Amino acid sequence: MNKSTLHLIWLGLFISLLSIGNFFSLLLHIPIYLLAVLMAAAGVLSFRYIVRHTRNETTGTISRPAFYVLGGGIALLTAACVLLVRKHGDTDAVGNWNFASKFLADPAHWRQLLWYGGADAHPDYPMGYYGATSFFWRLLGNETLMAPLGISLFATVAIPVMIFLEVSKRHLGVATLLLLLLVVHPYYLNCGLNQYADTLLSFYILSAILCINQFRQSGNRVWLLLCSASLGAALWVKNEGIFTCALFGLFYFKTFLSKNHLRYTIGGALPFVLALGVFRLGFAPANDIAAVYETGGNTGITSLITDKERYKLIVSFMKGSFDNIFSMLKLLTMVYLGYSILVQKNLSRNFYLLAGIFACYLFVYLITPRNLQWHLATSFDRLVVQLYPSALLVIGLALSEIKLPATFTSNK
Repeated sequence: MNKSTLHLIWLGLFISLLSIGNFFSLLLHIPIYLLAVLMAAAGVLSFRYIVRHTRNETTGTISRPAFYVLGGGIALLTAACVLLVRKHGDTDAVGNWNFASKFLADPAHWRQLLWYGGADAHPDYPMGYYGATSFFWRLLGNETLMAPLGISLFATVAIPVMIFLEVSKRHLGVATLLLLLLVVHPYYLNCGLNQYADTLLSFYILSAILCINQFRQSGNRVWLLLCSASLGAALWVKNEGIFTCALFGLFYFKTFLSKNHLRYTIGGALPFVLALGVFRLGFAPANDIAAVYETGGNTGITSLITDKERYKLIVSFMKGSFDNIFSMLKLLTMVYLGYSILVQKNLSRNFYLLAGIFACYLFVYLITPRNLQWHLATSFDRLVVQLYPSALLVIGLALSEIKLPATFTSNK
């Protein structure tokens, strides 16, 4: 793994740890400046630990052509930032994340968030994103909009950089294509630059896949620690992280729970699971979808699952999304499936993993008690964004192994 990729993964995890620290400081009445000192110490120690224990498996080198391509991609991304970014972000930023951050920035009244605003304010959402924002607001003493924008911008930029650095070692052409599919993709950029938490979640899913891949190559259990921490961070940033953790656990059950690996699995996930457990059991209201079923406010899951019209509507939205917004992902997936089935005779385990997470997303749509048309229209494309970078990585790594016949590579 490239050292820069490792550093970006650590920084993303540290942002999530800041959110956890902020949450517990509110519970335990820890002054913000003391918390800042404690988190800084934890950050330095954790960074030194992972760098020291992965020194033999990381490299800081990158070829000159790859360096120029990456520089050009970042330049394109910078130009897109100027064109697409909004001062206050989009709907989720204004109505959910920054709204919630205002409560958490006030130690005396932060618990009012949990019963203010109703279901549409999503007080049950984990604090991974808005908790980090409120940490910086408390530390700086003002509600600067640069805090949530900076967190969102970090994930938006880090994702294409990480994918490019890891794929360019195998095939510069494929890495360049993947870079372009991110830095000029208007919907991906809109989600990231306008502060939707889906981009941050996609960062953690991507980090988990990169770390599990590195563990499978080297056997170094520190990568398993980082993978487990990335899954925990996904769990702490959005409810959809539950599916990511569940499917990862299913596909890598023996790896995570092996006797020699278990303490690394627990060590990585423990801070996030502990924080989420305290939040869910002690403070958060029920999820808005689950609450409907608990109160008997819906006719039942069976009637929804057997409704053929719901399937047709979901398929219709899928077709529209993959024909328009994510058409290149659809094309690359078809190429990947053809190559893997006809040449490699197998699909990547991580491809099955991502397909399983996506299937879980579709099942939620199938049983949602909310208006299905509205639910799909307001969230389907953002759910694809959560898996889009990881899908590009998995497909890109496979396609980078394609060897052209000698006829096409000869200089004669």
